[in-house]
Amino acid sequence: MNQCGATAALNANDASMIGVGYVYDLSRRTALYARAAHIAHKGASFFTLSGGPSASAASFGGQGSTGYEVGVRHSF
Repeated sequence: MNQCGATAALNANDASMIGVGYVYDLSRRTALYARAAHIAHKGASFFTLSGGPSASAASFGGQGSTGYEVGVRHSF
């Protein structure tokens, strides 16, 4: 395999990710937070997100993985 073929093979097993998050302060010590992210797999890539489903045959190989987090943070 030549150099161009090797690069094409690596790029074929890549993934792209997008995420968003927000923190709302209720007081000086308490906050609500929410986060979400999605990974779009290309080829046979194999990535997962915390808060999402565990790795399985349905979560890679051209499929996607989505994770969510929602919670309350309080500092003592």
